[in-house]
Amino acid sequence: MKQTAHDGSSPVQLNIELDGSFLLAMVERYGVIGWNRWIEAMTTSGLMPLAWGADEAIPPCWYWMDFSDSDFSMRSWDGINLGLPYLKNVNFNAASLVGARIGCSPFASFRGANLSGCDFRDGDITGCDFEDALMTGIKLDRAAYDSDRPPLGLSDELLRICKEEPRDEASGTGLAEIPLAINASLTALWMPR
Repeated sequence: MKQTAHDGSSPVQLNIELDGSFLLAMVERYGVIGWNRWIEAMTTSGLMPLAWGADEAIPPCWYWMDFSDSDFSMRSWDGINLGLPYLKNVNFNAASLVGARIGCSPFASFRGANLSGCDFRDGDITGCDFEDALMTGIKLDRAAYDSDRPPLGLSDELLRICKEEPRDEASGTGLAEIPLAINASLTALWMPR
């Protein structure tokens, strides 16, 4: 029997939305290494379904990390894995992101940031601002951007590494999502020791 969000076969459909304050709290308490371990544990244990097919049942509980419009500037994020969260309009100005992994980050600002060895592969860099950023060893293979809104501050050589493509505005799960605020500690339950 197939389960959908609207067929009533699931008594509970819990969608948990985590914002930028969650990342700040996690890193303050457990550091970047703790955050990376948590992400690894959530994704490899099946506790955070990343995707499912149209013919598969929608998981009864799934997470959406939307850190849009967060201010992560002037901090050290060296080695952090931000490949999963949505990072639209995030301010990383003057931050250190040495060896970090950055995923979908349209219109994020990296002005004056240290992006040495930063991995943007397969991410979305539409409209990102890389002005005055240190980009030694930056990885941009298959990083995509909307041809109408290219990233700023990348050399022609780096821009050629990226994929220029027209954007398909129709994306997402197609479900009417209602984030549910919860008063519990996900970190205490699933934080690897």
